[in-house]
Amino acid sequence: MKGRDLTTIKTGGEIKKLYRPKTVIELIDLLKKFESYKILGFGSNLLISDEGIEEPVISYQGNSLEINGKEVIVEAGYGLMSLARKTSELGLSGLEFAGGIPASVGGACFMNAGAHGGEIGDVLSRVWFVKDGREESLARSELKMSYRFSGIDGLVTKAQFSLVDSSNSKELLAKNLAYRKSTQPLSLPSFGSVFRNPDGKKAGQIIESLGLKGFQIGGAKISELHANWIVNPLKNATSSEVMSLIQYVKDKAINELGLELEPEVVMWF
Repeated sequence: MKGRDLTTIKTGGEIKKLYRPKTVIELIDLLKKFESYKILGFGSNLLISDEGIEEPVISYQGNSLEINGKEVIVEAGYGLMSLARKTSELGLSGLEFAGGIPASVGGACFMNAGAHGGEIGDVLSRVWFVKDGREESLARSELKMSYRFSGIDGLVTKAQFSLVDSSNSKELLAKNLAYRKSTQPLSLPSFGSVFRNPDGKKAGQIIESLGLKGFQIGGAKISELHANWIVNPLKNATSSEVMSLIQYVKDKAINELGLELEPEVVMWF
């Protein structure tokens, strides 16, 4: 299957060995066969080489959901946006920030995804993952989570979230999603944010100050709506063009502002 069919930026060559186990037992048995492999969630933060990937790629498909009062236990293959919508409909608050983040629960946990001042680490209470041939779990207090970093050392299989009752959760989720739609190009192929926010600064404002809104290399373009988004509006960009655009922004920020912008995008090259 082509990378462009598995990523939200819609670029990339063929993944030649793609495996989609549906249970933890299947996953563990599969991992025993490989010395190395790559992990795929919903591909929302991923750039795959135009030449494709020879290494095995594993995408865990378990997507069960269990809600007991204010505790939510959900498998890694469940969609984060779907989870946010489901919990808000039940009057449970804590995941409203996730409206518009097209990630799997597993990927969101692994990178400590966040928006609107919230992040996964704020509501995560325990995470399960496969490491060294067995499933382990750690409490949130045992993880050294920080901005876009979880400290999870393994392939995430399941997460537990501790939420709180709220009468306006649906309204807050809708408000966050409406804000994202008005300020970010959600309808176009993209990663979401490309660069991490430097300390005390917004990457989008930095890139905009460099006059790069709308700047384009091939089919890859810096969004005119939000400068920290690279979009593929005609779905004809290559991963190389996206990579060149990322590097161009990095170089310009260093040369003109002395600022080093760090991509949060995972790159398989």
